[in-house]
Amino acid sequence: MRLCWGCWRAAPYNPRLRSTQLVIDYPDTSENCAKVEAIPAAWKQRTGDQSVLRVTQSVGVSF
Repeated sequence: MRLCWGCWRAAPYNPRLRSTQLVIDYPDTSENCAKVEAIPAAWKQRTGDQSVLRVTQSVGVSF
């Protein structure tokens, strides 16, 4: 898991707000996808943030 900081402006009159990046590496199962889909809603409820950007990218690796 990696956390990074940036900024977001909610409206012209609001100060800059911190943003957080969460990177999750997980097996692509329906159970895991449902858990990951619940994260943005829980984050908005906990923090009062207006929006959450979610980016999903599938990757294939081999060793």
